[in-house]
Parts: sequence; C-alpha cells; structure tokens
Amino acid sequence: MDKAKRKSDIGMMSIVAAMVKQCMQKPGVVAIGSPEYDIPSVHMLPKTFLDYFGDDTEFEYGEDPSHRTMSTVVNGVRFYAVISGLDTIANGRLYI
Repeated sequence: MDKAKRKSDIGMMSIVAAMVKQCMQKPGVVAIGSPEYDIPSVHMLPKTFLDYFGDDTEFEYGEDPSHRTMSTVVNGVRFYAVISGLDTIANGRLYI
C-alpha cells in the first residue's frame, strides 16, 4: 500500500472513530456497527428509539426466536432496538 493511500485511510478511520465516540455518548445508544445487517446500524434502547422515531416515522416490529425488535432505515442506516422481557407490550404498543 502506498503512503498516500495509508494516510487517506488513517484520516478516514480517525474521523469515523471520533464520530462513533460522539454517538456512543448519547443517552440510550447501545452500539454502533453492523453486527447482523449489511448496512451501518445504530442499536438503541427501546425508549430512546421511540423518542426519536415513535411519533412520525414508520418503523417495523420484527421477531426471531431469540428476540423482538423495532427498526427503521433512515439515510441508509438501520436504527433498531431490542425489546426485552422487561418491556411491556399491550394492544400492539410498547409501553415504557
């Protein structure tokens, strides 16, 4: 790898790392990454997810054998929250 490419990559990774750090300092943000999705993702607490997306954003509930989720894609990024057994769902709505 040539020196210009290395410097460019280091600069890009430094900017991304600083931005991730700022995002992780937001209350209710659990993780930044792409653990199970093929696009960038932001894992949030259910309350935080609803604070950001509950009123005017269409989101979907998902279920797999191990957990339930709420998720939406905005600007090419998947935002999601894992609903635990401690969260209450009644009449199809999550109550926090």
